[in-house]
Amino acid sequence: MRIKKTAAALISAALLLTGCSGAGTRAEPDGAADPAVPEESAEVQWTEDRLNSTFLSKNEAEKILASVPASDGAYGLVGVVMYTEDESGYIRLAFMDAEGYCQHCGLEAVAFEPSELEYLGEGKVSFSSLDKSGEALNCTVGFSREGSDVFFKTETGRLEE
Repeated sequence: MRIKKTAAALISAALLLTGCSGAGTRAEPDGAADPAVPEESAEVQWTEDRLNSTFLSKNEAEKILASVPASDGAYGLVGVVMYTEDESGYIRLAFMDAEGYCQHCGLEAVAFEPSELEYLGEGKVSFSSLDKSGEALNCTVGFSREGSDVFFKTETGRLEE
């Protein structure tokens, strides 16, 4: 399949961010941070199963569709979980840190079956989805953080045979 890039106007029309938030952002307590936490998270092997169980310990989901470790640890991420939270089936992404706190991004699209999520590095993931009209899209969502501000950038392109 070839991926055909679409114009920026089509991107915003085809795939709308609907719930990207700083929810889960936490302030560090006054005083020294626990020195065991960074060492522990550096030694932990983040697998799909570990991501899913850590995610579910602090977040609710109707169904986990896919998860992928963030091998480069960009922005303090240990991985990304793709899930749904209601019967709409709309995709939500949780960009997760080692303690299970997440920055969530919702998309008005459903996962392309089978659900595959690929970590591209530098806080970016790629996956295929179907928009509201049923059109198959390749989607890349990038996460970044500057101080306490969180940003999501979405790029889409049609999947063609």
